[in-house]
Amino acid sequence: IGQALKTVIKHSGVSGLWMGLSSTLLRDVPFSAIYWFNYEAIKRNFPGAQNTFTFNLAAGATAGS
Repeated sequence: IGQALKTVIKHSGVSGLWMGLSSTLLRDVPFSAIYWFNYEAIKRNFPGAQNTFTFNLAAGATAGS
């Protein structure tokens, strides 16, 4: 890992350590927003089942698919 850091800094400078950050944010921020919106909507529609492991697992899997 240390050698990789040295190589990146040597060729691209310290800013090279953050190459690809904008692409990652453009991918992850919309996904996270949609995921949490869906997860909370599912929880609102099933108020009695929210405290079970199975419900949380199913809600998370459904929201992320």
